[in-house]
Amino acid sequence: MDLYAFINRMPYEGETLASNQYFESPGGKALNQAVTVARMGKSVSLIGKIGRDAYGAEIIEKLISEGIRVDHISTNSNTHTGNSFVLIDGQGNNTIITNLGANQCLSIKDVNDSLTVAKNASVALIQLEMPSNVRKHLIRQLNKLGIKIVLNLAPIVELPIKIRRLVDILIVNEIEAEQLTGTIVHDSNTAEKAANILGEQGNQNVVITLGSNGAVVKEDNSVYVVDAPKVKVVDSTGAGDCFCGSLGSFLLENDIKTAVEKAVKVAALSVTKSGTLYSIPSQREVYTYLNEKGRLFK
Repeated sequence: MDLYAFINRMPYEGETLASNQYFESPGGKALNQAVTVARMGKSVSLIGKIGRDAYGAEIIEKLISEGIRVDHISTNSNTHTGNSFVLIDGQGNNTIITNLGANQCLSIKDVNDSLTVAKNASVALIQLEMPSNVRKHLIRQLNKLGIKIVLNLAPIVELPIKIRRLVDILIVNEIEAEQLTGTIVHDSNTAEKAANILGEQGNQNVVITLGSNGAVVKEDNSVYVVDAPKVKVVDSTGAGDCFCGSLGSFLLENDIKTAVEKAVKVAALSVTKSGTLYSIPSQREVYTYLNEKGRLFK
């Protein structure tokens, strides 16, 4: 559950500020990405864990209303549903503190049980807010099934390079790319350098997101830049999740380059509205937006 506070500026250390607006909304990386997939018109199942509390019940209700399968979302009675405190300033920048809660209780048994639905999937879009041994087991099992694995490694967590090599596409932002490579990423040139290092580590397909500057893509031996359309930023929270979810959707029917080009535009559209779930566009909104801008969405 995301708890949003809109403020004029970020507080200084030890300072108390009053917010201009507050609201709560179901969220979390996996949920945001699953909702994006569903709104892009694709069939999606979400696998994870919630606490036995009001937040958990509201999350399940929201997922069902979005047409997302929840067969493999289980409940842990001993901890709370994961939540995040989200601060958003007057320029649309955000700072987030995440409390993992029930996500940290996802087990190998939960993963194994979910493989019944995973066997019918073409793409597995994964995040790793779960115990270390479960992360490794999950990636190994998906790899054995031959499912295309798209890993959004955000935030950076402990994961051996030999396991990371098993994923088909690695998605990170500038900060995460720096943490993995030691290269400071601040523009497309430094992102290309980081992408090549990740390639040397064994990730042949890499996407480094650069916010308003689009993304740098390493696909096999080629590296290229995908520009993002210029928009008025209202709230950037969840833009990365919107990008990942739409990329996973478009990979079902497109090559990596085309999928990234489309996903960058969907993510740009998402930052023009407030709130993570509220800002994720529908397939119709994407068509309308891009047609109005003279870029027919095919």
